[in-house]
Amino acid sequence: MVKEGQIVMKRQRIEDPYGYNYGYSTGLTAGKRQRQDSYQKALADGKYELRLLVTSRGAGAIIGKKGESVKNIQTEV
Repeated sequence: MVKEGQIVMKRQRIEDPYGYNYGYSTGLTAGKRQRQDSYQKALADGKYELRLLVTSRGAGAIIGKKGESVKNIQTEV
C-alpha cells in the first residue's frame, strides 16, 4: 500500500540489442522486441549465441582452469 507523500517508480524491462529481456530496472525504456539484421544473418549462417545465468561457482566450472573449457568449446564449434 502506498502511503501519503511516498514516491512510487514503475519498473521497466531492459532489453539488449538482440531482443533478450533481462528483467526490470528503473530509468530505462524498453520497446518491442527487435533484432538487428546482422543477428538474423548470423542465424541464417548457422551461428548462434547462447546466454546463461549461472552462479560464480558454476561459472568457474564452465570456464575451466585457465579458460581451457571455453577454448575447447570454441574450437569444437
